[in-house]
Amino acid sequence: MTAVKICLFYVFQKSLIIHISESVMSKNIKGYTVMELVVVMFALSVITAAIAPFIRLNVESYIQLGEGKAMVQTARISFAKMLNELRYLNDLDVMNSDHIRFDAYVDSTQKNNIHYRYGTDSEGNKGIARAENVVLAFEEDYDPLIGGVESFSFSYLDNIGGAAGSTSDVHRIKITMVIRHEGKRMSLIGQVCVNTI
Repeated sequence: MTAVKICLFYVFQKSLIIHISESVMSKNIKGYTVMELVVVMFALSVITAAIAPFIRLNVESYIQLGEGKAMVQTARISFAKMLNELRYLNDLDVMNSDHIRFDAYVDSTQKNNIHYRYGTDSEGNKGIARAENVVLAFEEDYDPLIGGVESFSFSYLDNIGGAAGSTSDVHRIKITMVIRHEGKRMSLIGQVCVNTI
């Protein structure tokens, strides 16, 4: 009896496999044709070509905005540093509209000669350079402390707000700076009272 069961099971299994394979073969299963793939690729390339300029414009704007913010932040920090150093001015050596050289005490024992100068570097970029214990010349290739400067000036004022005639008459120093980035301008103006000259 078990041999008959095994035989029937084997026959039933074989007929089931044949029946399943015939039903799969009889169905008309289709894939994508090469032509359909080419049409889809062409449509995607047209859509990508249409969207790409908008994406590029947004990315470029984002990069320029980041560069502009960085330049403005650098200018503000450097401007604040310049004003702070002028507060410790001890002896004014040179007073000119585009540069200033003075002695300032870093602490009670160390005195540095600080020089700020507005000028153009070797590549034609205008900026403000800073040096300690060195005199800056326009011809030197210096790394500007503040770049993108459109205009800059020092004004030396006496005790009533008029133009100071000599270094001993200076009571306030006014700094005016205009920076430009991508057609946008920003003005920074600051004054420092100088009581130690």
